[in-house]
Amino acid sequence: SGGHTHFSWALEAIGPRSKIPMNIQEAIEMKETTAFLEAASEFCGELENGTANQLEFCNELFIKLSNLIFRASQLAQVSLDYDKDSKGRLTEEEQKIVLKKTSDRIGDHQYYWTKFNPIDNDVMELVAGDLVDDLGDIYADIKPNLRTLEQGELAEQESALWELKFFFETHWGHHAVDALRTLYFITKN
Repeated sequence: SGGHTHFSWALEAIGPRSKIPMNIQEAIEMKETTAFLEAASEFCGELENGTANQLEFCNELFIKLSNLIFRASQLAQVSLDYDKDSKGRLTEEEQKIVLKKTSDRIGDHQYYWTKFNPIDNDVMELVAGDLVDDLGDIYADIKPNLRTLEQGELAEQESALWELKFFFETHWGHHAVDALRTLYFITKN
């Protein structure tokens, strides 16, 4: 699996301390942030370069996704002073490649049934879920922000840190929980 052992690249990419407001610098240097960035890099690396063996791939994803969810839940909320778009966005081709690799390795376990909102007792209807789509959405929300933290300027990095936490709480966190449950049943049954 790919990934950096330490996120020194993120600290190097932001340049000298004197140019960075302390709230952003402190957020980047927090152990919770570096632990999340490490987990995010490992997760993305698994989708990009993981083993072709279905069970091994699903098991590695289960472990990496569990860690990613845990680490994301510990991210600090950063203020958004600049709100500048990231230049690290994925191309359509990059997204297609990751989805194809993931689909090939997931195989016949791509689809599952779930309840959209498990705490809404008024709606008991099941909905179909798509594990490849779940993993692809997580990747699409995280990977560009990792790139931005590595290569972006200060304002973009601030937005990237903010987006990582915000999208965990509003988008990819939902996909991660569904994917984790599905991966559990694939690997433990």
